[in-house]
Amino acid sequence: IFFVVTAVVFSVSFVTVDAFRTRILEFISAAHDTTVERGFQDSSTGLYAPSYLPEGFYVASYFEDQGLIQIILQGQEEEDYAIINISADRAKMLIDSEDLSESKQVVINGGLGEIGEKNEATTLFWMNKEENLMAVMTTNLGESETIKIAESINLV
Repeated sequence: IFFVVTAVVFSVSFVTVDAFRTRILEFISAAHDTTVERGFQDSSTGLYAPSYLPEGFYVASYFEDQGLIQIILQGQEEEDYAIINISADRAKMLIDSEDLSESKQVVINGGLGEIGEKNEATTLFWMNKEENLMAVMTTNLGESETIKIAESINLV
């Protein structure tokens, strides 16, 4: 019974209290070669969570495993989303380019990128200035909001 009551209180708090949800989502594990860093992290320092979120959006998931980071942003409307994948090594990232509208070159925080649209989804690929980190974002937000989110991610 104690476990059930605890789970219910946690679930209700997570869904209804913004500050509680934010602190839980900021509790991120950052894996390193021989250690795992755990604790509350400021999403604007060192970790790759965006510091800018469109109105009504929140970080629904932040997952890091073996040099790949996936961040899922969710809007208040269920259909609003952004999926960001960041590669912390020099691996290749596959991007679905079939039927992609004409893409164009963009600059994100001094690094080169490319943005295009397909089936009402915007896809942005970019690298940091040092070209040792790369990221791809797929979202149903427009080009302007997509670029704002990308520019708020500190790829260092």
